[in-house]
Amino acid sequence: MPRALALLIAVLTIAGCGGGDSTTTSVRTVTGQTGKPLTREQYIAEADSICGSYHPRLHDLRDKFRAAAVRRDYAAAADALQEAMSISRVEFDKLTAIRQPERDREVLGKLFDKADQAIALFESSIEPLRDESSDRFTTLADEANSAADQERGIATGYGFKVCGQD
Repeated sequence: MPRALALLIAVLTIAGCGGGDSTTTSVRTVTGQTGKPLTREQYIAEADSICGSYHPRLHDLRDKFRAAAVRRDYAAAADALQEAMSISRVEFDKLTAIRQPERDREVLGKLFDKADQAIALFESSIEPLRDESSDRFTTLADEANSAADQERGIATGYGFKVCGQD
């Protein structure tokens, strides 16, 4: 279990730009948005502002998770992870509600799909963590790590300064 916990601690930072509840890989576009789409710079500024408002609480939960993991208090670690995912879902909804630059919808769709996948994997890892099911937890942590790395790569490549960062 310690290796899997180390993986999850490393990727829990993706909660800064997470959300969703499925593992689909289709390109996500936000429909029903009204008004003029934002420029890339405006979009990044608005999204980074949202991410910045959630990061302090998510960092606190990451610290709480780490402390519980060191104590091998897997129930408390699972509780911290569950709370982080709940917060990430709200953040994700706010991020996907922002009017996207028309020319960037494909890349943003891929970003949000990866965020969605990572959050779903984190959520799936909560019960195996709570039950101390090491093999299942390790598998999910490895998959979450992969999705989170891809999400961070897309976010950084797009130009976010806060979203997708630690």
